[in-house]
Amino acid sequence: MVVRGDRLARVPGDAVTITTLRDAAGFLGLTLTDDPGVGHDLPPYAPDADLRVDAAASAALAAWYDFGHGALRRLADAATAGDEAVSITEAQLWPEHFDLAVTAEVPDGRQVNVGFSPGDRFSAEPYLYVGPHDAGSLADPFWNAPFGAYVTYEELRSGPDPAAAADTFINRGLAVAANRSEG
Repeated sequence: MVVRGDRLARVPGDAVTITTLRDAAGFLGLTLTDDPGVGHDLPPYAPDADLRVDAAASAALAAWYDFGHGALRRLADAATAGDEAVSITEAQLWPEHFDLAVTAEVPDGRQVNVGFSPGDRFSAEPYLYVGPHDAGSLADPFWNAPFGAYVTYEELRSGPDPAAAADTFINRGLAVAANRSEG
Protein backbone atom coordinates (compact mmCIF):
# COMPACT_ATOMS: atom_id res chain seq x y z
CA MET A 1 0.00 0.00 0.00
CA VAL A 2 1.05 3.57 -0.52
CA VAL A 3 -0.32 7.02 0.30
CA ARG A 4 -0.18 9.60 -2.48
CA GLY A 5 -1.45 12.95 -1.35
CA ASP A 6 -4.98 12.34 -0.05
CA ARG A 7 -5.33 8.93 -1.71
CA LEU A 8 -4.63 5.41 -0.47
CA ALA A 9 -3.52 2.95 -3.13
CA ARG A 10 -2.70 -0.70 -3.54
CA VAL A 11 0.38 -1.17 -5.69
CA PRO A 12 -0.43 -2.33 -8.22
CA GLY A 13 -4.11 -1.66 -8.10
CA ASP A 14 -6.84 0.80 -7.30
CA ALA A 15 -6.74 3.98 -5.24
CA VAL A 16 -9.37 5.65 -3.06
CA THR A 17 -9.66 8.99 -1.31
CA ILE A 18 -8.70 8.67 2.35
CA THR A 19 -11.81 9.25 4.46
CA THR A 20 -11.81 7.18 7.68
CA LEU A 21 -9.71 4.44 9.23
CA ARG A 22 -12.60 2.01 8.84
CA ASP A 23 -12.89 2.75 5.11
CA ALA A 24 -9.11 2.47 4.65
CA ALA A 25 -9.02 -0.86 6.48
CA GLY A 26 -11.91 -2.14 4.38
CA PHE A 27 -10.18 -1.09 1.17
CA LEU A 28 -7.03 -2.92 2.25
CA GLY A 29 -8.84 -5.95 3.66
CA LEU A 30 -7.56 -5.32 7.21
CA THR A 31 -9.27 -5.68 10.57
CA LEU A 32 -9.05 -2.70 12.94
CA THR A 33 -8.41 -3.02 16.66
CA ASP A 34 -8.38 -0.51 19.49
CA ASP A 35 -5.26 -2.22 20.90
CA PRO A 36 -2.53 -2.76 18.31
CA GLY A 37 -0.19 -3.94 21.07
CA VAL A 38 2.38 -1.16 20.76
CA GLY A 39 1.97 0.84 23.95
CA HIS A 40 -0.42 3.07 25.78
CA ASP A 41 0.40 6.50 24.34
CA LEU A 42 -2.04 6.08 21.45
CA PRO A 43 -4.35 8.58 19.80
CA PRO A 44 -8.05 8.08 20.51
CA TYR A 45 -9.55 5.08 18.72
CA ALA A 46 -12.05 6.69 16.37
CA PRO A 47 -12.35 4.46 13.29
CA ASP A 48 -15.23 6.47 11.81
CA ALA A 49 -13.74 9.95 12.32
CA ASP A 50 -13.21 11.98 9.16
CA LEU A 51 -9.45 12.08 8.58
CA ARG A 52 -9.46 15.15 6.29
CA VAL A 53 -6.06 14.46 4.76
CA ASP A 54 -4.44 17.54 3.26
CA ALA A 55 -2.56 16.53 0.09
CA ALA A 56 0.20 19.13 0.59
CA ALA A 57 0.75 18.10 4.22
CA SER A 58 0.83 14.48 3.11
CA ALA A 59 3.52 15.31 0.55
CA ALA A 60 5.58 17.15 3.19
CA LEU A 61 5.30 14.15 5.52
CA ALA A 62 6.37 11.86 2.68
CA ALA A 63 9.46 14.01 2.08
CA TRP A 64 10.33 13.77 5.80
CA TYR A 65 10.01 9.98 5.82
CA ASP A 66 12.03 9.73 2.62
CA PHE A 67 14.76 11.83 4.23
CA GLY A 68 14.65 9.65 7.37
CA HIS A 69 14.64 6.43 5.40
CA GLY A 70 17.78 7.54 3.58
CA ALA A 71 19.59 8.30 6.84
CA LEU A 72 18.54 4.99 8.43
CA ARG A 73 19.56 3.13 5.28
CA ARG A 74 23.02 4.76 5.36
CA LEU A 75 23.37 3.82 9.04
CA ALA A 76 22.41 0.21 8.33
CA ASP A 77 24.73 0.05 5.31
CA ALA A 78 27.65 1.36 7.40
CA ALA A 79 26.91 -1.20 10.13
CA THR A 80 26.72 -4.02 7.57
CA ALA A 81 29.98 -2.91 5.97
CA GLY A 82 31.65 -2.95 9.38
CA ASP A 83 32.23 0.81 9.29
CA GLU A 84 30.19 1.27 12.45
CA ALA A 85 30.54 -0.90 15.55
CA VAL A 86 26.77 -1.18 15.92
CA SER A 87 24.02 -3.52 14.85
CA ILE A 88 20.78 -2.09 13.51
CA THR A 89 17.24 -3.49 13.48
CA GLU A 90 15.01 -3.16 10.45
CA ALA A 91 13.33 0.25 10.17
CA GLN A 92 9.76 0.31 11.41
CA LEU A 93 6.96 2.87 11.32
CA TRP A 94 5.59 2.82 14.88
CA PRO A 95 1.81 3.28 14.93
CA GLU A 96 1.60 4.90 18.37
CA HIS A 97 3.80 7.88 17.43
CA PHE A 98 4.16 7.46 13.67
CA ASP A 99 7.95 7.54 14.05
CA LEU A 100 10.17 5.84 11.51
CA ALA A 101 12.84 4.27 13.72
CA VAL A 102 15.44 1.59 14.32
CA THR A 103 17.14 0.27 17.41
CA ALA A 104 20.93 0.36 17.32
CA GLU A 105 23.06 -1.76 19.63
CA VAL A 106 26.42 -0.21 20.44
CA PRO A 107 29.49 -2.39 21.21
CA ASP A 108 28.85 -2.68 24.97
CA GLY A 109 25.33 -3.97 24.32
CA ARG A 110 23.45 -0.74 25.08
CA GLN A 111 20.43 -0.15 22.91
CA VAL A 112 19.65 3.22 21.38
CA ASN A 113 16.58 4.32 19.42
CA VAL A 114 17.27 6.34 16.29
CA GLY A 115 14.20 7.78 14.68
CA PHE A 116 12.39 10.39 12.68
CA SER A 117 9.29 11.82 14.34
CA PRO A 118 6.70 13.76 12.32
CA GLY A 119 6.11 15.88 15.43
CA ASP A 120 4.28 15.17 18.66
CA ARG A 121 3.59 16.61 22.12
CA PHE A 122 7.31 17.17 22.61
CA SER A 123 7.82 19.15 19.37
CA ALA A 124 5.29 20.33 16.82
CA GLU A 125 8.05 20.20 14.19
CA PRO A 126 9.39 16.99 12.64
CA TYR A 127 12.61 15.95 14.35
CA LEU A 128 15.39 13.39 14.33
CA TYR A 129 16.16 11.78 17.67
CA VAL A 130 18.69 9.50 19.32
CA GLY A 131 17.56 8.04 22.63
CA PRO A 132 19.30 5.43 24.76
CA HIS A 133 17.04 2.81 26.33
CA ASP A 134 18.91 3.42 29.59
CA ALA A 135 17.71 6.86 30.68
CA GLY A 136 20.37 6.82 33.40
CA SER A 137 23.02 7.49 30.76
CA LEU A 138 21.71 10.96 29.91
CA ALA A 139 24.39 12.93 31.84
CA ASP A 140 26.37 14.12 28.79
CA PRO A 141 25.57 17.65 27.55
CA PHE A 142 24.75 16.18 24.12
CA TRP A 143 21.42 14.95 25.52
CA ASN A 144 19.04 17.90 25.09
CA ALA A 145 15.69 16.15 25.64
CA PRO A 146 14.16 13.93 28.33
CA PHE A 147 14.46 10.90 26.02
CA GLY A 148 17.93 11.64 24.61
CA ALA A 149 18.80 14.21 21.96
CA TYR A 150 16.95 15.72 19.05
CA VAL A 151 17.40 18.11 16.16
CA THR A 152 14.53 19.52 14.09
CA TYR A 153 14.08 19.00 10.38
CA GLU A 154 14.33 22.76 9.90
CA GLU A 155 17.69 22.82 11.71
CA LEU A 156 18.95 19.99 9.52
CA ARG A 157 17.70 21.69 6.34
CA SER A 158 19.26 25.04 7.26
CA GLY A 159 22.79 23.78 6.55
CA PRO A 160 24.49 23.09 3.24
CA ASP A 161 24.13 19.28 3.47
CA PRO A 162 21.09 18.10 5.48
CA ALA A 163 21.87 14.41 4.91
CA ALA A 164 25.42 14.81 6.23
CA ALA A 165 24.10 16.79 9.21
CA ALA A 166 21.66 13.98 10.02
CA ASP A 167 24.39 11.35 9.73
CA THR A 168 26.72 13.38 11.97
CA PHE A 169 24.00 13.84 14.59
CA ILE A 170 23.17 10.11 14.61
CA ASN A 171 26.81 9.04 14.80
CA ARG A 172 27.51 11.54 17.58
CA GLY A 173 24.52 10.22 19.55
CA LEU A 174 25.65 6.62 19.16
CA ALA A 175 29.19 7.57 20.19
CA VAL A 176 27.98 9.39 23.30
CA ALA A 177 25.67 6.49 24.15
CA ALA A 178 28.68 4.18 23.93
CA ASN A 179 30.63 6.53 26.24
CA ARG A 180 33.27 7.29 23.69
CA SER A 181 34.02 10.66 22.19
CA GLU A 182 33.62 11.24 18.51
CA GLY A 183 33.71 14.59 16.78
